[in-house]
Amino acid sequence: MKKEIGLILGICFFLLTLNCRAQKDFSKIMKLSETIKIQHSGSLEPYRVDVKLINGKTILIADRKNGSITTTKLNGIIKNKYNLGNKGFRIFDVTLDENEAVYILDMAARFVFKLNEKGDIERKISVVRGEEILVEKGFLYLYRKLFIGKTPNEQTLYKYNLKGKLLKSFGRPPRGFDKKAAGLIGGSLVLTDTSIVVCHCFDYDVKIYSKNGDLKKNYSVKPTFYSEFNKSPDLNNPKEMKLWEKFTQHNLSLPYAKDIYISYYCSIDMTGAWLFVQNGKSNREYNLPPNLIPKFISGNKLYFFNSKTSKEKTLVLDVYEIGKDIL
Repeated sequence: MKKEIGLILGICFFLLTLNCRAQKDFSKIMKLSETIKIQHSGSLEPYRVDVKLINGKTILIADRKNGSITTTKLNGIIKNKYNLGNKGFRIFDVTLDENEAVYILDMAARFVFKLNEKGDIERKISVVRGEEILVEKGFLYLYRKLFIGKTPNEQTLYKYNLKGKLLKSFGRPPRGFDKKAAGLIGGSLVLTDTSIVVCHCFDYDVKIYSKNGDLKKNYSVKPTFYSEFNKSPDLNNPKEMKLWEKFTQHNLSLPYAKDIYISYYCSIDMTGAWLFVQNGKSNREYNLPPNLIPKFISGNKLYFFNSKTSKEKTLVLDVYEIGKDIL
């Protein structure tokens, strides 16, 4: 009798666990609350347009190729526009400080340029190689995502003051990076009041550091939909390339409520997309339409770039209200 009860309890626990990991449609937990349309002269291709929330109040839209930059209020009302296409920058990332001064990362030159209101260089900061920057309270944070060859001891995060002095370097490359395609540099760098949150497209980890570089937490739950590639494909082999395009990349992780993180995954060819929500104790998976690309959270709302309805120099953000029982 005890064995039978134990077996029944074991089956119930298994079914409960399976239900927690079963993928659900995100529309069951999020409802569209508004759609914001913003005039932007840059590219609207998903891999070229960058959309960020800066200082909790300003939307920054940037086309890294042609230098078109637009800033708006949260409701989409235009604040400023810049055209840096003729300035000679090789733009890899763009951010703003608290006063909404523009900072440009030129990865090839290994400089971060602070610009004045006319788009001219006001200051330049020499940095190591990196692909994403944020500026906060007099500090510059740089995230290195690109790794070539076996460099396991190289760090990924660098903290500078705005005079260019390196104050701290920390972090480690993503797991298995030496076996994977060096050209992929997806992932995200997000600052909270007290922490630095990073993820990388090569793995499923969400790492939370203190502003001083101490690792506070590492969420490392592997989603059931995660398809991992373990080597770079042969570019001349169509079969390998077709298979490689279906592998999963981890492009964004956003802090939400206390200890809750919402991560965005998609296949390399962007035909499949998912949200993965976790808090270290439990997790849930949600199917996502591939045309909805999460960009940032404000309050209880998640802002998506809609790659399907964005066209003719009009960028569309669909704003979804996050349900209370998302996790």
